Amino acid sequence: MNRLATGSATARAGTALLAGLSLVTACSVGPQRSQNGDREVTITAREGNRRLLAIQADTEAMIGRKFTTYQASSGPENCERPDGSDGFSFFIPGRKATIDADPPDLVTQIDTFWRAKGLTVLRSGPIGNDNDLYEVAAVTADHGSLIANLGRKTKILAISGETGCAKEVGT
Repeated sequence: MNRLATGSATARAGTALLAGLSLVTACSVGPQRSQNGDREVTITAREGNRRLLAIQADTEAMIGRKFTTYQASSGPENCERPDGSDGFSFFIPGRKATIDADPPDLVTQIDTFWRAKGLTVLRSGPIGNDNDLYEVAAVTADHGSLIANLGRKTKILAISGETGCAKEVGT
């Protein structure tokens, strides 16, 4: 998938939940090169960043809660493209909110919303053995990734993502 998913961008979250969610995500999604496969990212890294930020904002609006940033955005970051050449990607800011909804219900809402936005949902549901953590992991048509993690006990929803590895940074 991407560096977000491989754990090289460990969450700088102040809570154990967010750190735990990042660890679970890091162990479960896969490495950067597998995300793009042999397909070319045809947009710039900045355009991918704008698109992910828009989906993140739309998701926050759909949920209707106040989100705060727990991890700053970064980029452009260096990444390796499928052909072995150097490329660029951006991390969108990690954002979190306290939720009232039951995680399985909210997972279904996010899954449906992201599919309607054209994302391919790779995983949706509980992760781990105790049904305390839930995740929706998706990729965009331009090889970016978005991940929503929810905690049943902590009532926290965290959304983060990374653009696909593009040939150019862009403007």
